[in-house]
Amino acid sequence: MHNSVGVVVLASHTLKKTGAANALFSGTNSDTKLPKIHVCINNILYNGIDDIAVVVNQEQWEIGAGLSGYPVCIAVDNGLPDVQHMVETGIKVLPGYITGVIIIKHDNQPVLSDNFAKLEKFHHQAPQCAVLPGDKRQNGYAALFPIES
Repeated sequence: MHNSVGVVVLASHTLKKTGAANALFSGTNSDTKLPKIHVCINNILYNGIDDIAVVVNQEQWEIGAGLSGYPVCIAVDNGLPDVQHMVETGIKVLPGYITGVIIIKHDNQPVLSDNFAKLEKFHHQAPQCAVLPGDKRQNGYAALFPIES
């Protein structure tokens, strides 16, 4: 069986923060001058992962518009602060062949490119296992779960 990793980027939780949706695009990375959400997506793509779902809520359509041209699927959650529902919403728009999913919040510290590679490699070696934030293998910035879980 072929194992494939997708990424769910949680952006919908930011609406509770004042001006958070605007900050996705106005707040820039000091090195690249790109909006933070673009830096996040570019980092994922740089690692060869191109199955990406960005979860927004019903009041954040500008995020989807701001990501036009990127190979991402936009998923709209129910607006409730239920992380499990946000993750499930993202997984539903990923292709059916995905066997593992990396979950990140766009506004955490950037996931290092090396960490994406390590998580993907780990999934290929042990597709039934999860890597939780804080695990020594990935500096605590992302989680990896098998789709079945």
